[in-house]
Amino acid sequence: MATWNPIVSNTIPSSWIKKRLENKTTFAATHQTAMKKWLQIAQYSQSDYMGTSYDQANIDFAKGKVAMIINGNYEIPAFISLNKKIDADMFMLPVSNNAKANKVTSGIDVAFAISKVSKHFSADNKLVAFLMGKKNAAIYNKEQFSFSAIKGVKQKSRFVAGIADQINRGNVINYPDHYYPSALDLTQMLTQAGLNAANHMNEQKNIRISLRRADTAFNAANVGEK
Repeated sequence: MATWNPIVSNTIPSSWIKKRLENKTTFAATHQTAMKKWLQIAQYSQSDYMGTSYDQANIDFAKGKVAMIINGNYEIPAFISLNKKIDADMFMLPVSNNAKANKVTSGIDVAFAISKVSKHFSADNKLVAFLMGKKNAAIYNKEQFSFSAIKGVKQKSRFVAGIADQINRGNVINYPDHYYPSALDLTQMLTQAGLNAANHMNEQKNIRISLRRADTAFNAANVGEK
């Protein structure tokens, strides 16, 4: 999904999800190029990429056994815990050959909410105000290498310097899977697509089968709440 999300967000219009939720379009009809790009990236990874676990990939990157990893800033604390001397930076995935067309895929990771049936609104509001204060937001930013929605709280870490300017300029687009039905898990489809590629399945056949599976999974998950 760390590869799928930036590819899809930079190639598929944000209006697509509304049509898909209304069953007016499909993955199979619109995501061939995105799926092709996803499979092409796999061609440049290590030969045993389908046999490498998530944790092992993090360890290999932190220890300098691999040069690049497609993941998010949320992994930086893990990298540092594995190697306090790690020297790394981030850059956005260049989905398009047109540099001006590329956007950083990002989204809200942590948010606060107060229940509408709470009997302690005054205390609740004080707690949220405390947590959203500049001092506390800055502490969270420093620890998590995130970009704060609190005005005046800046991210200055060298580990995310490569995307900081893009985010500060608002050259950002949301994660497409933030809008998928909550029960939809595309990781199963993508994992199988990766296995198909590793087993040398014809690319067009793999794209066709994989996107059909994505539509089947989406249809099963797209159940409206009463």
